Amino acid sequence: MKIEYETSLDGAHMHIFLQEKYEEDYQIQMISHNKIEGILAMEGCETEECSRYTYEISGLVSMEKKYEKTSMKKEDLKVFITELLKLIEEVQKYMLDAGNLILRPECIFYKEGKWNFCYLPDNPDDMNQAFHKMTEYFVKTVDYNDTEAIFLAYELHKASFQENFSLKQVLSEYEKHGKERERELEELREKQKLHENIFSLDDDKVQDLKKIREEVFAYHPTPAVTAIREEVPGWQPWKRKRDPENGRWGRWNDLILESDH
Repeated sequence: MKIEYETSLDGAHMHIFLQEKYEEDYQIQMISHNKIEGILAMEGCETEECSRYTYEISGLVSMEKKYEKTSMKKEDLKVFITELLKLIEEVQKYMLDAGNLILRPECIFYKEGKWNFCYLPDNPDDMNQAFHKMTEYFVKTVDYNDTEAIFLAYELHKASFQENFSLKQVLSEYEKHGKERERELEELREKQKLHENIFSLDDDKVQDLKKIREEVFAYHPTPAVTAIREEVPGWQPWKRKRDPENGRWGRWNDLILESDH
């Protein structure tokens, strides 16, 4: 497969050449007479014993150029996979072979939030191998500060090694485990936030917190202390001795049992 680009006053075009004799079959007619969302308009002809397929790409930017200087986020990757899955279902409605979609970054184009693909009759690329190379591109292109993007790119790349894999299943499993990861990350964020808040307090506030904690534990015994009171025979609550003359509490070591009245 040979790819050439042409820019003129009429617009920009991409030409794909195949070393095969051109034959206009039902696929050409189907694409020419139907507007399939996500498929670029295509014209075919024979030239110098080769087949040439021309796609208009005016105002479009290829995936290769789009992520040449920027990284792919999680949402970017999810949108691409979702649109690819929808397109595969759509082309099958027109009795077209989804394996003829060209899965190469230089042949996939973006415009106004939508991805556009090239359909090539008798595409020489094997779809599974082509998608495997796409996942390698994802791994190299994703934003390494976006943890979820890395997870998704890795899951896609791992699945592409399997002989028979389902993109839908991969995306579904990612969504399932993604919710669990998000919940764990949220718990870690809360713990980190609490940790930072505690250490941001000044010494006086820290001491106040310690006093409050001691008072709470003193006046609200834990279940373990309550259990000891119930299990140990002869255990009696105690209190400080009251001075009958001035009505004040005595020293802490002047203790009497309630049983002594």
